[in-house]
Amino acid sequence: MGMTARKHDLLRIAFVTLVSLASLGYGLLRPVDVENLAMKSTGTLVDREEALRDRDFGKDPSIGLLALPRAPEFVSEIDLEELGTWADLVRNLPDVSAAHTKETGPGELALVLRVHAEANGHYADAVKRISNEARAALPATYRLSITGTPVIEIAISRALASERARILPILVTLLFVVLLAIYRVPGVALGVLLAPLAGIALVEGLAAALGYRIDPVSGLLGPAILTVGVAAGVHYLEGFRRRRESGQAVHEACRSAGRDLRLPFVLTVGTTVAGFLGLTLNPLPAVRRFGLFASLGVAVAYLVTVFVLPSVLRLAGGALRFGGAGGRRGALLLSRWSARRAGILVGISCVAGLVLASGWWRVGVDNDPLEVLPPRHEVRLQSGRIGRRLGGTEVFELWLGPGVTAPSPWAVAALIQKVTALEGVAGSADEPRWSESGAVLVTFLIERGSAVQRERLFQRAEEIARGAGWNKVNATGIAVRMARDSSALLFGQRRSIVVTILCLWAVMAFGLSSWKLATLGLVPNVLPLVVLHGSLGLAHVPMTVATSMIGTVMLGLVVDDTIHMLVAYRRRRASEVRPIASALCEVARPIVLTTVVLCAGFLATSFGTLSTTVEFGLSAIAILVLALFSDLLLLPAILTLVERRQKPLVRAALS
Repeated sequence: MGMTARKHDLLRIAFVTLVSLASLGYGLLRPVDVENLAMKSTGTLVDREEALRDRDFGKDPSIGLLALPRAPEFVSEIDLEELGTWADLVRNLPDVSAAHTKETGPGELALVLRVHAEANGHYADAVKRISNEARAALPATYRLSITGTPVIEIAISRALASERARILPILVTLLFVVLLAIYRVPGVALGVLLAPLAGIALVEGLAAALGYRIDPVSGLLGPAILTVGVAAGVHYLEGFRRRRESGQAVHEACRSAGRDLRLPFVLTVGTTVAGFLGLTLNPLPAVRRFGLFASLGVAVAYLVTVFVLPSVLRLAGGALRFGGAGGRRGALLLSRWSARRAGILVGISCVAGLVLASGWWRVGVDNDPLEVLPPRHEVRLQSGRIGRRLGGTEVFELWLGPGVTAPSPWAVAALIQKVTALEGVAGSADEPRWSESGAVLVTFLIERGSAVQRERLFQRAEEIARGAGWNKVNATGIAVRMARDSSALLFGQRRSIVVTILCLWAVMAFGLSSWKLATLGLVPNVLPLVVLHGSLGLAHVPMTVATSMIGTVMLGLVVDDTIHMLVAYRRRRASEVRPIASALCEVARPIVLTTVVLCAGFLATSFGTLSTTVEFGLSAIAILVLALFSDLLLLPAILTLVERRQKPLVRAALS
């Protein structure tokens, strides 16, 4: 390679590296969404109901404080007097709008506080000030526990910030080690990583420029873009490998590999982006943003792969050493094995799919924020301590709309008594409140429970209020919003998967010029989702925010290998006697390697402390392994049966 061409390649790599570093540096300035506002649905009925409540009573989330004596057996009158003084101080803090005392035991004191929130919904600074001042003023003979959904959300955001700083470096290191073990050239391994890192840097910088804060879902952007981009690089490297083994020079191998991968890359970008864009139908802003930014990041990663990886290979590709005879023999054996057992493989897959599909419709969603934190997290321990004494740590409210006549205090008291008697309600948490418009707000302390249990509780409380004469009744509060967002999340997940499947089918049908091949290509990609979600449903394991996203995300990822297989099959169908075996020999090694790389990438999420990160990664690995089985065994078996029984139709579709 001439000196001018070498300089051109070096400048190309340097340009992408510098732009990526600048974007990443700007993206690191993003603040954290401390209140997790992006995890609350917008445009939904529960959002509109909460707006009515805020209009009448303002934004004032509740937190709970519990003062426990360090030595209960030695509590004196002086200690109790100091504790009373401390409680008065807390009640009169500027950030406290109201306080309600709860009896828990001798020498103990619990306070349920309403916190002044800003008009835009931010309350983290107020909660922090209350916590610091309450701890500083607490008598030395007492220890303080603080809980409530606002406190839990703040803890999650802090854990998220530290996790982001840890997971991505682990992920990059792990992928580098895997790539180095496969290709043995550090420059090539770094070159493969450069493209997805550029995609991550661009979306992080763009998100910072648009003013979006870091939320629990955005922490999954890095692993998703990085693994997809690395998989694209592996497919390019394998195409380069095959041409080098056939005797082509480095420069010619780069050019012919790019030419042959043009159609698969266009289709994989289209299907992957379609998968991520399916998340934009979700009611949660954080999930919608993830879909948009992941789509952009993946598109950038593919473009940079085509732009930079050829330069890397021209500079360092001559040092690569390949040996693919074993892989080809393995692919031939696999092809023969699946062809002989095609009917059995397809039959077993159909039966398993039908059985597990019935479980898919039974699966529910639960997004309890406390479950996101590690079991030994201090906030989780404090919440458990308070919950054992008060019966619960969260509150919900009943907004009773104004009527023709103002409700009497006796009617409100009777309603509170009836709702308090419901299973799951630990008691009243605050005094009833009246607004200038005549609306009433009553607040209740609730026990821990699943989203389904709480939704039933809230519906029953609303029914009791309507039966007592109130025509306009809404259960509101953060706990209500989370429970009802779970139902919206499940509906959004199913709608996103359906839309994604239709988009994938349209992209493949257009790119392959065959609606039959596109339909066949969906089967091995939908099956892993049916197995995962059906297993969750049959095991009565609810989905979380992370696992509810996995369907649309992974559909866009796992379909890439299927596309490479179908493109290779279509290219050989008209000219070779055994097109399935030939196509499998071409793509089996890249499919296995990309699965290994993707699994290694998502394995890094197991080092996370937040359950959302860990669940997303483990679910992704399960789907990838199932997709590998589908692409290497099920898809060839399906194509074999089609060739045997409908050869004329297939030939007509491919002509």
